[in-house]
Amino acid sequence: MRLVDPDCCDGTDEYDGRVKCPNTCKEIGAKYREEQLEAHRIQKEGARLKEEYISFAQQAKAGRIGEVDRLEAEVEEVSKRYDAVRSRLDEAETQERETREAQAVDAEKCETRVTGVRGWLDKILGAVSGLKKSKCSEAVLEKVVDTYEEIVKEQGKEQEEVAARPSLAELEESQELRTELNEISSEKSRKETELADLRKKEETDFGPDREYEKLLDQCVEWDSPEYTYEICFFGRSTQKSKTGGGDTGLGSWTRWSGHPNLYSEMKFENGLRCWTGPERSMTVTLECGTKEEVVSVAEPQKCEYVARVRTPAACDLKVLEKGSDAKAGGEGVMHDEL
Repeated sequence: MRLVDPDCCDGTDEYDGRVKCPNTCKEIGAKYREEQLEAHRIQKEGARLKEEYISFAQQAKAGRIGEVDRLEAEVEEVSKRYDAVRSRLDEAETQERETREAQAVDAEKCETRVTGVRGWLDKILGAVSGLKKSKCSEAVLEKVVDTYEEIVKEQGKEQEEVAARPSLAELEESQELRTELNEISSEKSRKETELADLRKKEETDFGPDREYEKLLDQCVEWDSPEYTYEICFFGRSTQKSKTGGGDTGLGSWTRWSGHPNLYSEMKFENGLRCWTGPERSMTVTLECGTKEEVVSVAEPQKCEYVARVRTPAACDLKVLEKGSDAKAGGEGVMHDEL
């Protein structure tokens, strides 16, 4: 016989029956059976939802395999395009740099040549003016003309060399290549980020059957008189003041920490450091439920928070096994009288 409550008593089990009290066994037993049946209903419904969570994770995993293969191929292709344009741009920039340097040298040579020619002409003109109509004036003039023709001829050769070099207008390809390279680089970074995110999901421990993957990117909240607590599964936990001010980080998810069931507890660590205290942290105990909801949040020790959260992912699939209803019903049957 099972005693369900010390208050369930009519006094007949006391010594020589002298203690008399109302017999409430029937009412207490009925309430207990009702609570047990409701608890079993929640466990069973939660387990059914957990099966859906597991199915979701299996489909997500299968989809990721295809996505990873696709993105790996796309990253390889865009990387080849990036390398090809990068190579062309390097060549164009080298040519552009050489052209600019050559033009600077040409300008310097030209200025030096003009200055030299002006000085030379001034001297010749002075000498010719001094000769006036002497017999040697014609010979001197002929020499001047010959020298001038030599200078013109030499200048023509230099002009041909300059004309053979690419102009800056012809090097506009460099800017076009830079624009193209930036676009390809953005595309490459985006695809690499997508690929890294998929691989991170694949490497994350979402439970034995990956049942907790359904909670990724989901958040739940709980209100106290002063604060709103937000818990984001596999993300961050936060304390938000209701009287203004910034949010306080209680830590980021780092690991599973349950014992003996490893996946019955989540650890959030490395939160904002307390004044003269440790970094804030939160331990979340996971319980079976039919939806994600916070049951309670407390701070039993300075800057160390604990929370109870219900989720179908924490339910036991054994309640769905054949015969579990009968077992649960048998455990719930109580004697109305002692």
